[in-house]
Amino acid sequence: MSPLKTISFEELRTRNESALNRVQYTPEVDVSTLTAYQRGRIQRLLSDRASLEDLASTQSQREAYGTEQWHESFVRLRDTTHYPDSTLEGDRLREHIWNAMPNSRFKRFQEAFCHPHQFIVPACNIDAKNTVTFVGNPEWNSMSLEPCLVSADRIPDELAADLHLVEFDESDTGNPYKRLQKKAQPEAIATLKKIWESAVPLQKRNHRLLSVQLPTDSVEARYAGTAGPDEAVVGSILYTREEENGRQNARNGNGKPRQLTVQHFDSVYGAHRKTLHETQSYGKEIEKLTALQGEVKALNGRLNRDWKQATPEAEKEAMRSEANTLILACRELLSACENKFKVQAHDLLGEIVDLKDKSDKTNVGASLAKMVAIINRLQSRFEEMYPKGGFNQQDHMVLETHIQQHEQTMRRFRDALQTNAGVVNDRLELFGSRDLSSKQTEGQSGGVLGRLRANPDDLRANIRLQPFLPYADKIRGKYEGLNSALRSRDLSASQDAIVQMHVIGKFQAVRTCFERVKEYIIDGENIPVSRIRDFVHRMNEVFSTLQIFPDHTVASYQDAFVHIRDELQRIEHGLAHYAGKDTDVGERTEMYGSLKKYIEQHNIEEILSTLP
Repeated sequence: MSPLKTISFEELRTRNESALNRVQYTPEVDVSTLTAYQRGRIQRLLSDRASLEDLASTQSQREAYGTEQWHESFVRLRDTTHYPDSTLEGDRLREHIWNAMPNSRFKRFQEAFCHPHQFIVPACNIDAKNTVTFVGNPEWNSMSLEPCLVSADRIPDELAADLHLVEFDESDTGNPYKRLQKKAQPEAIATLKKIWESAVPLQKRNHRLLSVQLPTDSVEARYAGTAGPDEAVVGSILYTREEENGRQNARNGNGKPRQLTVQHFDSVYGAHRKTLHETQSYGKEIEKLTALQGEVKALNGRLNRDWKQATPEAEKEAMRSEANTLILACRELLSACENKFKVQAHDLLGEIVDLKDKSDKTNVGASLAKMVAIINRLQSRFEEMYPKGGFNQQDHMVLETHIQQHEQTMRRFRDALQTNAGVVNDRLELFGSRDLSSKQTEGQSGGVLGRLRANPDDLRANIRLQPFLPYADKIRGKYEGLNSALRSRDLSASQDAIVQMHVIGKFQAVRTCFERVKEYIIDGENIPVSRIRDFVHRMNEVFSTLQIFPDHTVASYQDAFVHIRDELQRIEHGLAHYAGKDTDVGERTEMYGSLKKYIEQHNIEEILSTLP
């Protein structure tokens, strides 16, 4: 199914209103003067509008929480107009109260999934100095999200599908209302709240990056009867960021209150790549906007210097033509932008075409003033990007830290197996023919496991993110198999289990290799093919070498092992071919694109799931 565009209630209201206008309906119209078709159409459209408003209502969420308790404990900001002791009123008061609430899970969840007119805060008091005191000293990062008034159109369709809140089918593709209906179901909204309460920040006191985890007992009790999170979602990443203004909001100056957008990544590597793409995107944007700003400055300087009353008309016409060429190019560059400063710069450029003012008269003075405004808008965008770039770099480091911790945990386990597998051999009394008591068998089995120095508890404690979880889970299962084989005094089965664990660890290492190659490709213009070839070559050497019990293979794992080994060799040979050529940037970029597509065809977790 193709990607879905999330539609808002406001868009549907506008469509409904336009349809009513087309059949000449107004609240004052005498419908008896209309045709039968118009009356029927109006009836259907008004019925649709009523259904739409029912769908947009959050009353059911208050009822699920307990209407009386909700009104005792929380205040909806739009219902707040004044406080007896406060000097603030209306919008200023509402903004002041909202800003008094710390940047927390409770606040950010609402900024992501609630409309500003549905924002709530715990009951509070405000004194004559406008100091806000919230009743009960709330624990902002652990308090329930149940009372929050989620709007279905604030849940992106892709996110709803990714988190398994709903299931969209082909018939939903062209039916935005049906998609909203599914997202508005109480079960879907409750599951979203439960998932969010189960999510854990990857960085202390920072909620930009969250990892979905299994719910705690208290969360499970709070959402008794509510499903989720789905097993496939556990360990995935929720990435929140500030929403761009949108073109119309930018024009209207509606930059507040802040709202967040949420991206879901099924693996920590995907979120990590996003930060690399973002860094590259900021770099390219700075390059383009710097050039644009410089061109406008240069034009402004020339007009200010050379456009005089005595300047020949031919020269003025040449400057006007130069200005129009620049204006057209700059507006084209900014035409699809949603950032408020770039939208405003785009619109200001449109106001200086032909160097004329609104009365269609040549007015170079006014045009020069607007050019200064354009330059200032672009500078404001730079100033806005600097902290965003800092947040992105911080996110990159946080994700890289978690990736390294997970990779090293898996590598330590694999290395311990490789180093100590030899303790499982036919010289052990455990595998001899002499009778042993259960206590002796238990003791010797435990001794072997201890000398192996590969403890699955390390995996259980430290592996919490996708795509590492399925490998860790599979290894823990095989470790239990090793434990059973040792207690059964079965040497062959014990060696089978060790080989299987090691091969699973190698599969995970190949997954990491593929992810790192995809990261290299992001900067493909500057990364030589030889560097990626050498990286894959080292992985190929490690993977292909039988490092544990070379003469002991596990038949059920052989086909998968050979398949991945052959694919690694195929990739290495292809890279070696290009590394030996004098490829230009264009050819190298195209080749990297093909390599990325080829790598993404290989679902190693799917291969893993087929193994016994």
